Amino acid sequence: MGAHPEGCASFFMHILTSLPGEGAVKDALIREIKTGFELIKANEKKEEIVAAHEASKWKNHRTIPGLGKAVAFYPKDEYFRLLRKYGRHEVNSKEFIRYHQKKFPHLAPNKI
Repeated sequence: MGAHPEGCASFFMHILTSLPGEGAVKDALIREIKTGFELIKANEKKEEIVAAHEASKWKNHRTIPGLGKAVAFYPKDEYFRLLRKYGRHEVNSKEFIRYHQKKFPHLAPNKI
């Protein structure tokens, strides 16, 4: 299958707008896509709540010999997305963790 000349987004819009029928099938497909995006956003919020709860358990914990201390928690999907985008070395760097602690203080139980 080759690349579509109009680009990926316009290709899908073309499919959505050129479905046969008087609109019932098209409306059902659009509704399914919208609810899928809403479900993804709801799951992201739930994962952040779980990570924040876990981070609160580790607040003011001492350093564990050989392991260090908990300084940042990430929702699982977000963590793996960051690893793919920036790489393990960057995500685990002090600068990145400091930025994360400033941006998401509820996910940072201890200072680095």
